[in-house]
Amino acid sequence: MASDAPVWHALSATEVCERLATDPVRGLAVAEAGRRLAAHGPNALEETRAEPWWRRFLRQFREFVIGLLLVAAGIAAAMRDWADAAAILAIVLVNAVIGFVQEQRLRRVERHVGH
Repeated sequence: MASDAPVWHALSATEVCERLATDPVRGLAVAEAGRRLAAHGPNALEETRAEPWWRRFLRQFREFVIGLLLVAAGIAAAMRDWADAAAILAIVLVNAVIGFVQEQRLRRVERHVGH
């Protein structure tokens, strides 16, 4: 799948300026900057709302195996086997906390690196 789009990061600064028809010292004329703004929109990233921490935590419970463990805990509780129900719930909770903490660390690293 070939593309005619230039590989911008591989071009020299001079080549980029030539392809974008801009002067590297003076920049764009005001009229040309206005025309490009109207044609392409502002050079800005869209802001996204940060997902609340509690929603990220609850996402840890969406795995199929976790659902099975919760059903098993429910069955154990229905059979009044409180020790097994508590043990299964503890395992599920510890798993969710570990997953949540790992995700938080990853987010911190991504922010630091700039992704």
